[in-house]
Amino acid sequence: MKKEKVLDLLASLTGRLHAFNEDEEKRISELQEAVASAIEQQDPTGIRSREFQFEKSELKRSDEDASARFNKLSELLQATRIRKDFPESHVFVRNVPIRTTQIPGSVTASGAGARVNTFGPFMDIQGIPHWFDFVRVRKLIALYIQGHSLPAILFDSTFTQSRFQLINGKPVELRRNFNIDPDSVWIQTRLFENNAPADQYCGLRVKGGTITLDSDPFMESNRFTISSTCNVICDPKLEQNIVFESDPTSPFGKDARLAKYELPDSFKFSFKNNTKEIISVGDARWKVYGQDSNFRYTGNQTCTYNSFVSRLAIQMECNNPTFNILNCESPFFQFSGSAKIVQSWWALPVAKIDIANPLEADGNGALIVECDEGLDVQWTNLKNKTVVLTNPFVLGEPGRIGITDLKSKGNGAVQEFAGWQDEQNIHGTSLECRFKNDAVLIFNNIAKGDEVVFTVADMDVRTDRPLKVNGEAVAVKTKNTALTLAVSKQKNLVIAVDENILWDNKLPADKIPKNKTIFISSA
Repeated sequence: MKKEKVLDLLASLTGRLHAFNEDEEKRISELQEAVASAIEQQDPTGIRSREFQFEKSELKRSDEDASARFNKLSELLQATRIRKDFPESHVFVRNVPIRTTQIPGSVTASGAGARVNTFGPFMDIQGIPHWFDFVRVRKLIALYIQGHSLPAILFDSTFTQSRFQLINGKPVELRRNFNIDPDSVWIQTRLFENNAPADQYCGLRVKGGTITLDSDPFMESNRFTISSTCNVICDPKLEQNIVFESDPTSPFGKDARLAKYELPDSFKFSFKNNTKEIISVGDARWKVYGQDSNFRYTGNQTCTYNSFVSRLAIQMECNNPTFNILNCESPFFQFSGSAKIVQSWWALPVAKIDIANPLEADGNGALIVECDEGLDVQWTNLKNKTVVLTNPFVLGEPGRIGITDLKSKGNGAVQEFAGWQDEQNIHGTSLECRFKNDAVLIFNNIAKGDEVVFTVADMDVRTDRPLKVNGEAVAVKTKNTALTLAVSKQKNLVIAVDENILWDNKLPADKIPKNKTIFISSA
């Protein structure tokens, strides 16, 4: 990437961060150096999942202090380039405290399923927090099927006599049997589900295993290739994530810390060109919200790719017919009830990977149960009624519980947030949220002490605003606003995002919103 583009990207990602003291300034400088090294080799479109116009850096055109910071970034980038200090890592930036592909501003399609080392949060000049997730890049062997433009599987293996050096990859020996080395395997999702995008891959963390071919591989256009008639048997031994962050001192995230998981430790499958067979999946179990359940693979070859949760789901049979909330410890999010389990799956994380620079995989998937009606949720200061879940999906993986319902029933529920009050604003400010039916609701409970609700609501924003000549405040009302509520022992966050307020307030007969002239009182 050209220096100007790298510098603009570095300024956009870190130039607006604010230091409250000298220690914070040092942390930001160290972060900027790490980011400068990572983005040299990275596709900038996959670094973050959401960017607003007001977040774009204006350091070049701003005041003297901002200009000095831009010059400092330029000097830092130049020093990094002189050293050629480009560690094999990528960076992903988010402005919500959890990692999930379901919430805008969190994980990008390129960062899903990867093991991260997180720095942050860092606050910017507008008080918005930012987390920086660094992921190590792995050099893997890419195995292609003849006639396919993308590899079927990427894995690591070592040889006593490596004969061929792959472009951007590891040396490889042409043979039929391979021992899989730790720690990452990426499998093309389309091997299991034809409707999945071709560039999406399932990531699994492995501690060993084997790959066996029934015919000799060959080199074609410097690619390690097999014929379309070659049958490949993959038998990776999986490794569960046990290094997730956890804070036992936090009152939040306790349900995730109490949850127990034994995810499949083996996954044997074969493929030949466009056909696959799942031979076996190891048994699994969890204890979530106090209920123990066992999961078993029964031979069902149907797999489901879900882009909303970025998962490939392999059907498993749960021994419990119902999902029961026996124990909910959260002081923020109350989850209650009992519901019939419709289906259950072992779910593998899916990401859009850079074939030349695949990332370190995080673990061995998650368990998901799909439930019928019967579960209710309520969070702190939600008034009038609970929110009814009509078809929730409960996901469990080490360090995290996730709940998703695309059509929750919240009509009649209200929440109000009180703002500031002073001598000039004697009535204070507030934000009133009115929840809806058929609304997406996503909740995540994280062991490191974060709990986050994401949903949509209609809002009445009563913050500082001008008064019309008749003394009435200018109305600011929205529809279907994305609302994120996050709690932790350090800070609570309320994030409301609405990018079409004018369209929300246009008359039904108007094709486009009309501008209105408003006379403002000068008193």
